[in-house]
Amino acid sequence: MPYNKCMKKINTLIFDFGNVLVNLHSEAELRELLEQLGQPASGTMADMLLMPGGSDVFWDVMRGKTTEAEMWQMIADEWNIPFDLAKKVMKDVAAPNRPNMPLIEYIEGLKGDYKIGVLSNAGDATLERLLQWYPYDQFVDVFIISAEVKLAKPDAEIYELALNSLNAKAEESLFVDDLIENIEAAEELGITGIWHRDNDDTISRLKELLGE
Repeated sequence: MPYNKCMKKINTLIFDFGNVLVNLHSEAELRELLEQLGQPASGTMADMLLMPGGSDVFWDVMRGKTTEAEMWQMIADEWNIPFDLAKKVMKDVAAPNRPNMPLIEYIEGLKGDYKIGVLSNAGDATLERLLQWYPYDQFVDVFIISAEVKLAKPDAEIYELALNSLNAKAEESLFVDDLIENIEAAEELGITGIWHRDNDDTISRLKELLGE
């Protein structure tokens, strides 16, 4: 959405976690992981890793119908590996120690001037682990984790929940996500969207829309 000086001033910023505030594993890295574990790049659990958008298991975890612990057991059973190994591997895949520092440092500089939220499709154990790697809670006011609220992007209800939790209006809010379908869903509600593809572009768009 192009910036319009008649637009109400943005006072609320909402960010995705995966591939926005946190750099996730690439498909090539995930395929290498499967190879290291001696697993084929096909099957229910491999498909969940490589093609999550088409995986029922993935969406059940995102919507809180299946816990991450239950998913780890499913992986252990399908791949015939110890539960503790499945847990270790998948905790690192879901919540790697890879904070996206250039974007984080920019956002940290906005703390106090804007309400800041995270809206992420993530499992029930993800936030706790991410907070072990970086103190996101020092600049984030509200975390909305899909599995915890039993909703997932691009459902309109989860955006509305995020707005309500931040006491924010759609037209005064901005949302950053790496998936275009999630941006489009936010824009349908009147939220200004930024499709994140690289840090330089996202920070440039943020500065433009925030009038810096």
